[in-house]
Amino acid sequence: MNSYTFLLLISCFLLACGTKPNKQETITASQWKLQGIVSRPFVTAKKDSIPAEPFQKETVQIIYQFHKDKKYTFLRGTQTDKGGWGMSSDEKVLLLRSHTQASENSEFHIHTIEASQLIISTEHNGRQEILYFAAK
Repeated sequence: MNSYTFLLLISCFLLACGTKPNKQETITASQWKLQGIVSRPFVTAKKDSIPAEPFQKETVQIIYQFHKDKKYTFLRGTQTDKGGWGMSSDEKVLLLRSHTQASENSEFHIHTIEASQLIISTEHNGRQEILYFAAK
């Protein structure tokens, strides 16, 4: 093997190791357990100013599982919901479509999505609801 081929292979390997998974890969890698919620008037809320952690901790166990086939499962205590999910092309918006409650289609702005943390928000009745999840 000549030195140019060897350098090309090493370069490709290093690029592959440094590649960050996309948000769709990250969201399907874990179950997401709700840790807490921040609710504040939307008028005063700035989309970029997200508190580091929730003001109120969630006492009810809520878990989302996003599957690679674009379906999700939602568990809240004994309540279960299933539906479809997707992301906008720029991976900034998470879209949920409930199969059991046809009127329950939701859009969430994605603030943080990492291997261990998911922070999303939505607008509801003039308020911004920020949801904090941890990988389970």
